[in-house]
Amino acid sequence: MTLAPEIADVEKRAYARGYSAGCRRARVEMDAKQRLAAANRAWDRVFLAVLPVAMAAEGWTIGDSPVHSGEDRIRLAELLADRAFNHLRGLP
Repeated sequence: MTLAPEIADVEKRAYARGYSAGCRRARVEMDAKQRLAAANRAWDRVFLAVLPVAMAAEGWTIGDSPVHSGEDRIRLAELLADRAFNHLRGLP
């Protein structure tokens, strides 16, 4: 049983639209993954830039607890990197 030419054309167009939509979705998802990876790389660069400042910090506190240990200094660097990164992106 063959389809009428009009129905076959409609099915071909529907398939093409679905195929195009799938390609667009894949492209958008890949773009989102690339943007996330780029943002992660940028945050890493900011973190590495503020890490020496945090390691040399004297008399700093996080909340009410003083910064003394290496873990405290890394946490301070993370907080500074978050603030700097958000400032660069225009976020509060």
